[in-house]
Amino acid sequence: MAGGDKLLQDCYNAMEHGNNEWFIENMGVTLEWYVTVYNTEKNEELLLALDLPIYIFHGVSDNFCDVNGILELKNTFAELGKNNLIVNVFEHHGHGLEMMDGSGDGNLSEGRRSLIEAIINF
Repeated sequence: MAGGDKLLQDCYNAMEHGNNEWFIENMGVTLEWYVTVYNTEKNEELLLALDLPIYIFHGVSDNFCDVNGILELKNTFAELGKNNLIVNVFEHHGHGLEMMDGSGDGNLSEGRRSLIEAIINF
């Protein structure tokens, strides 16, 4: 089982058993917060209703949000002829797009640079 799959299964188990402590320790949020978010309208439904530019920056190594969901969303937009979604996927990045590039010289990661450039160019 992949790391993200195990985390997701542990999350569902904690929800089923009402394990608030697990959520605080592993997710940094309470069970109540997570259940509220889990039960809200899904991002795909919300985003498809928008006609303004939407930018997504996503790391392949994100253990919280599977990159395949982003790629499916991109395909759904294309199938519907919507061209307002701009997806940026970064191979060696996690959930936070890695703050630095790992070289030790203080340079921002590719993901962070792309995010800043998109803001500047918007």
